[in-house]
Amino acid sequence: YLRKYTCTRDLDWLKNEDVHLLNVTDSEFIFARMTPGIDIYNITKHPFLYFAQPDHIEELGIISTDVAIDFVKNWNRDNTNITVLHFIARSGSTLVSNLINKTGQFRVISEPGPLFDISVQCAEDPTLLSNPQTVAKLRAALLFITQAPPGTNIFLKNHVVDLDHMHLYQQALPGIREVFLYRSLRPWYTSYMSMRVIMFALDSVPSFSLFKRLLDHHRFRSMQFMNRMEAKGLDTVEKYLLYYAVHQVTKFISLCAIRDDLTAYSYESLVENPKAFISHLLDKTGVGSQWAELALTAMKEDSQQSNDIINRGAIAAIKKKANIALDKASVSFIIDYAEREHGIQIVGENLKIANVPCQWNTAREQ
Repeated sequence: YLRKYTCTRDLDWLKNEDVHLLNVTDSEFIFARMTPGIDIYNITKHPFLYFAQPDHIEELGIISTDVAIDFVKNWNRDNTNITVLHFIARSGSTLVSNLINKTGQFRVISEPGPLFDISVQCAEDPTLLSNPQTVAKLRAALLFITQAPPGTNIFLKNHVVDLDHMHLYQQALPGIREVFLYRSLRPWYTSYMSMRVIMFALDSVPSFSLFKRLLDHHRFRSMQFMNRMEAKGLDTVEKYLLYYAVHQVTKFISLCAIRDDLTAYSYESLVENPKAFISHLLDKTGVGSQWAELALTAMKEDSQQSNDIINRGAIAAIKKKANIALDKASVSFIIDYAEREHGIQIVGENLKIANVPCQWNTAREQ
């Protein structure tokens, strides 16, 4: 669609309410004017914003990153109405977003493409993490993404390839609220790998060589990045994915060491006591737990129902067909690695991450 629609526009065009930030490249911000009347924030119909937007593009406009940063330099506002959900994919983030959405008290922005773009850039070039320009770019992207009428509460479900740059969010928008969602490793791996098998049109777990090529082709990871991972000894799909999940947790843990405003939630605590979970999260957003009962009506629905690829039925079917399971060597590897390198304890049959700081759970609540 870039080749079909691309044009360069003046800055007044950005003030059109139907114009939204679509992507961020190394040097440009790409905006799209959407078809009027299309509610792209309706997560019941469009659970992923980056999937919904391209289907409704009327016109594109491109400005340089420097111009975009300068355009918003004087946009000063209270950011405490924005809650960012960081997460490990397949940990219940779409369900949580639907719970929040059911209250009617938020604009839920689910997985905007520009945040994925910036995370990929940082993952591929770690020197960007210490570059002030990266913070300025992230700030501009967040400001464009979260534009809304005054008084609107924003729940932003992040969209990242990993969380190496998570510490930059508070620098970019001081005052935002941030939470983290994760899951025990065995059910996480089964769910995540099932999703990838479906998305990549496979019948079973691929070889690591094929997996690298598929990630590169779909722009999740470059081949150069994956080769660096393999050089570290992550030479199977199972080892790489378990390492990937633990790596995200370590990024959150490192922030907990220097900040006292963060909260981690496990998917298991949501399943164990949905009302306590959503009540605590709603209090965390500042909106309040009085909306918990309304939020819980989302528990009766499949949060991925509108997604033909990864709804509950599709995931359940491929789990059975592909016989997706962890081997003992990979389990031993991740338990040893997490304890030795990060002091993270992984326990039990489901490989529960037992000692995440800043963690909320129903036992603590009681």
